Amino acid sequence: MKNRIKSIQLSNFKFFQEEPPIVLDGNNLLLYGENGSGKSSIYWAFYTLFESSLKSDDDEIRKYFCKTIKLKDNLVNIHTMEVPPGSDNYNSFIELITSDEPEKKYRVSKTDVEINKSAEAKTINYASDFINYRMLLT
Repeated sequence: MKNRIKSIQLSNFKFFQEEPPIVLDGNNLLLYGENGSGKSSIYWAFYTLFESSLKSDDDEIRKYFCKTIKLKDNLVNIHTMEVPPGSDNYNSFIELITSDEPEKKYRVSKTDVEINKSAEAKTINYASDFINYRMLLT
């Protein structure tokens, strides 16, 4: 199938630390769990990934992945340590892979800000009205 999410990986992003990808592989995904278990982090990952496509200033994307920038927009997991210490590098990223042939990869991090040059990512963001806090439609 085309235009389906194959996997999403969150590394050191909000609730998630260095985790393997969540593989959907064309199936539906039901998220449930106690408060504070990471459900909202999945929503914020989709939102951050595709909102980043609209940012013309690369620093407006990087701020999500930097702790030293004392802004409320920092989305790095609070327990993540810098590598190397003092570098403000946290290996924090969001990566989404589609089931298209060839597969498409959308990634955003402190060093991966090219999504704001992707017309396709911008187009996907226009459909973000279908993504809200209560329900994600893909």
